[in-house]
Amino acid sequence: MNAGAPNPFDFSLYGLWTLRSAFESSTGGGYNPDLVAAAETWITYAGSVLIKLSIQRHEFEGRLGRAGDSCKENWTGYCRERLNVWLGALEAAKEEEEREGRRGRNGLLDPHTLVAR
Repeated sequence: MNAGAPNPFDFSLYGLWTLRSAFESSTGGGYNPDLVAAAETWITYAGSVLIKLSIQRHEFEGRLGRAGDSCKENWTGYCRERLNVWLGALEAAKEEEEREGRRGRNGLLDPHTLVAR
């Protein structure tokens, strides 16, 4: 592989889009369980990479990494602030699920376990 070429196995933009769709969109009716489950999958299997990208402030060209429509921030990719928004939203989605007595596949991931890994 060429040292200057992008990594063909870098799927981090898809992770960002999934987390943005789950936690940065104004749906008006709470969290979409399917989107939250997809975001949970990214956090479960790529949580350490998401943290690393956030610490490194990994950005994308143009509007690819922009914030969702419910955010006023000028994000262009991963950053600690955005990661904290996602973790807070995951916690809120978990509380909403418990309050309404709904259960997903296996319930929702405790966002504090992401940091403990």
